[in-house]
Amino acid sequence: MDLRDSALLKESAALRALDLVCDGTWLGLGTGSTAARFVEALGVKVAAGLKVLCVPTSEATRAQAERLGIPLTTLDDTPHLHLTVDGADEIDDQLRLIKGGGGALLREKIVATASDQMVVIADDSKLVKTLGRFPLPVEVVPFGFAATRRMIEAMAAQAGCEGEIVQRLNKDGAPFITDQGNFVLDCAFGEIQEPEVLAFALKRVPGVVEHGLFLGVADLAIVATAGGVEAAHEDLVRRVEEQHPGARPGLAQLCQRGLELGQEVAGTRVDDEREPARALASAAELGDLRDERRRQVVDDEESEVLQHVGSGGPAGAGHSGDDRDVESGRLIHGEHPWSQVRRAVARTSRGRRDPAAMGVRSAPPGCVPAAS
Repeated sequence: MDLRDSALLKESAALRALDLVCDGTWLGLGTGSTAARFVEALGVKVAAGLKVLCVPTSEATRAQAERLGIPLTTLDDTPHLHLTVDGADEIDDQLRLIKGGGGALLREKIVATASDQMVVIADDSKLVKTLGRFPLPVEVVPFGFAATRRMIEAMAAQAGCEGEIVQRLNKDGAPFITDQGNFVLDCAFGEIQEPEVLAFALKRVPGVVEHGLFLGVADLAIVATAGGVEAAHEDLVRRVEEQHPGARPGLAQLCQRGLELGQEVAGTRVDDEREPARALASAAELGDLRDERRRQVVDDEESEVLQHVGSGGPAGAGHSGDDRDVESGRLIHGEHPWSQVRRAVARTSRGRRDPAAMGVRSAPPGCVPAAS
């Protein structure tokens, strides 16, 4: 694929994601080349009258949005967002991501997890069977940098990952500095067979601010290929059917309904006066289905993997059976911790989209969130 084809695919994915944005959306703006195309297209819609309120995930995105006249806010003023649209460096068939190639992984993860939904836009070159082809970014504080790098290497080795760990540099050879004033280490681990184990291990290192593994965060991937733009749910349905044939009645149908909702939302356009409310409602329903799907599948897969770290040995060894012990690395009821947090937040606001009821600053005049 030449650069021109890649640019066209990114543009296609960005334009499809723009169909998810309706009047009144509180929106997280991603960082990177694909996200920049989305912001550019959003600017055109805003100039034509679309009412949105946005939180950028980097200073670069902030500057672009300001140039385009896109209304901006902060998570301090608007701590709850409806949707974040961002790119990714890698996407696997479970919607696990590697992000941070642009150095904005910390803000990107904060904004994504403050949103009801995260939609990833990419071209098909970002699809992988196993994460790790792209070096994993890890943001670290400058203090004790060398000691932190050594500990990252040791902890990653315990998680089954080894490879070159290098500090990211600018073109002039100076250290790359994130918007938060930190350094970035790029970890060339190759295939990461157990992303959850590695994520847990990295967070145990005191100098690590954040890593680029986005697990349980993305809800939908809009992927542009030479044959068109698709929502990445088909692989999930197929995988569930293969791994649990007849074992869990209705699970494949549940996933298929998630696919149908994803397509319904992706096809939603704001020129239909009925669409804005339906888009947000469908997106919320899709999120509920995702959580239900993950509760049924992840308990058989991810929880066993994370017990490896919690027990200090093979999966299952020394397992106390206490599913409440998140600190030990286990999942509560088989869920990823981010899913637990995001669903708990959703429960407190379900049926109460009124920003005042959620303690959220009112949107600007003319930009009223659609009722779910």
